[in-house]
Amino acid sequence: MVKLRWSVLALLAPMAVACDEAPTTPGRDGGDAAIAGDSAVDSSTGEGGAQPDGSVGVNDLVSITLAPATSELVVRTGAARTAQFVVNGTRRDGVPVTRVTGVTWTLDSTRAGSIDGTGLFTANGEVAGVVTVRAEVASAGGALTAMAMLTVRIASTHTDGAIDPGLLAEIDGLPTGMTAAPAISYPLDRAVMPQNVRAPEVHWQPSGVMNDVFRVRLSKPSVTVTAYVLHRGPSFGHRWAVDAMSWKALLDSDPTSPLTIRVDRVENGARRYTQASTVTVELARGAIAGTIYYWNVDRGRIMKISPATGRATELTPRWSAGGETHCIACHSVSRNGRYLAVSVENDVLGAVLDLTAAETPPTFARAENRRFSFSTFNPDATRMIVNWITPPPAGMTAWSDPRRFALLDPATGAQIAATGLPNANVSQPEWSPDGRSVAMVTNVSSSFNRADAYESGDLGVMSAMAGDQFGPVQTLHSGPSLAGAPEGGSADEHPSWTPNSQWIAFAHGEFGRATAGGGGGATTEFPGALYMIARAGGAAVRLDRANDGPSGNRSYWPTFSPFESAAAEGAARYYWLAYFTSRRYGNTAQRRQLWVTAVDTMPAAGRDPSHVPYWLPGQDASTDNAAAYWTAESCRPNGERCTAGSECCSERCMSPGGGQPSVCVPPPPEACRGEGATCGAGGDCCRGLSCVANVCLAVPG
Repeated sequence: MVKLRWSVLALLAPMAVACDEAPTTPGRDGGDAAIAGDSAVDSSTGEGGAQPDGSVGVNDLVSITLAPATSELVVRTGAARTAQFVVNGTRRDGVPVTRVTGVTWTLDSTRAGSIDGTGLFTANGEVAGVVTVRAEVASAGGALTAMAMLTVRIASTHTDGAIDPGLLAEIDGLPTGMTAAPAISYPLDRAVMPQNVRAPEVHWQPSGVMNDVFRVRLSKPSVTVTAYVLHRGPSFGHRWAVDAMSWKALLDSDPTSPLTIRVDRVENGARRYTQASTVTVELARGAIAGTIYYWNVDRGRIMKISPATGRATELTPRWSAGGETHCIACHSVSRNGRYLAVSVENDVLGAVLDLTAAETPPTFARAENRRFSFSTFNPDATRMIVNWITPPPAGMTAWSDPRRFALLDPATGAQIAATGLPNANVSQPEWSPDGRSVAMVTNVSSSFNRADAYESGDLGVMSAMAGDQFGPVQTLHSGPSLAGAPEGGSADEHPSWTPNSQWIAFAHGEFGRATAGGGGGATTEFPGALYMIARAGGAAVRLDRANDGPSGNRSYWPTFSPFESAAAEGAARYYWLAYFTSRRYGNTAQRRQLWVTAVDTMPAAGRDPSHVPYWLPGQDASTDNAAAYWTAESCRPNGERCTAGSECCSERCMSPGGGQPSVCVPPPPEACRGEGATCGAGGDCCRGLSCVANVCLAVPG
């Protein structure tokens, strides 16, 4: 219980349920917003035998009540509003007393508002819900207590100024038309979203004619957000973007209740009201963390995006070499966020960038033994396994044999001697978070001389041991065993580990030819779907909810977030799996886009642990996007060497003295790191925040 205590000895003002007028929200399914509550007897009236005896001491009381006992307060989003509570009592002689003094006030939660020493509750307009108000008064027989229940509701309305006000006033009285409302195309019905995801756009299928009005309503038990959107003609997008403040109220309020989204259409000319279209969305009581690096196929560049804020930035330019400009393609990122490994178009070269450096040139670039395609880092980013590209013999120009592994030092690019690394028919290595295993595609069979194109391939795992030694490859899943699946094909592809290293997600399908595309036009796509299998073995489970149903066959390249979501006590916990798919995002053109599905952390045997996904906000919906690698924010933790504060998670780079090299150091207490700021350790963050994936986050309540 969070307690905010006030104790005063003063005569309280007469009780009033609210101190300003409540907004009203017209709605067929909601009615007008209102404030209601019990009334307290004012001692100045003398009603009920009240005795306004100011000399009555609290020791004479034998019981107290809190008024109003139940009440409701409706506020606008982000607007403060007040409600007054008073304590009434009964003396030993049975005489009632109003406005008892010497009260200590307590709230069971301060998320929706606060209460002062006079019993005045102030709602903050940011969070809604039921608040328990508790009053305590000392007496000769011990402390007397009384409680009241206050329901704080938030209501916000957004109206297109071009809509006829008379039509809005008539909406609730209009007759219901025979035409069904347009179906909501985004968010998807029963999707699961993290609690700190950016506000979405609501899309509905194109319908109606110019000057029709669409009413979009998002609601939880204590929050209602309503928008009236005018059909403006051929350019109308049939969508509405939820504002950040309203979205925050929906995220933080009624945490165990699903979000309901509905869209109604009013035929302006006919003055008829259509039947509503509705979807529900679960807002997980857990937050996502980290950064996603993905490939913008059309631009040939790596992009960086925050999955929480939806802020996207371009990370790498096109690469100039040999008088030609090449695009950046296949890539991987170390789990600590420090290194980005990239393969330049057509395997011109491989390079590693230090993402924490004040400047980010590649630490090694084109060289005879520096060509690779796919890559993976061990947990502390001191080693990386790459799909090696064999240099050509003297006098030859064609590079070959991309399906063997090599071990490199990410900091220098030097090749490291290793024992047991497979040197044939392997591709797409993926080191486990615990560092003990490496997953891969093994038994590769293909007529194509590329690491990303093969007709058949199995999911394999090998152990990783000290001293750069690796054990024999064990086949965990046979690609040809799923040839009869809806997506067909005999190839497994792109394994990715859960954060606990116990499960592996992978794609399966027809990958006999490269599935890359782009260039701004339609792309050729080969069927694929996502699966998950235990590290210990067993049957692979198809992720049907992520795949767009049992027959879905357009999902590729899964990558788990390395962080399990921080969740409120007792709430479901999820892993988050990013992938790309060509399923349509709302009303946008059909392109390859990044989506995220929640995955149960305790998968039940034989059951699909995925959930209906959501579109990753912030990416360019007009381009093909693929290969989403999820990692910590790129910065150096406390204690690492640095040359500038911008390299450090704490943004402080100092020398310990005595001529020693500068290192990243914690900030002083008065300069603690706020929510969303980077952090090198938990102590860097301000009170109430935790350092997760190098970022200060508030654990959802």
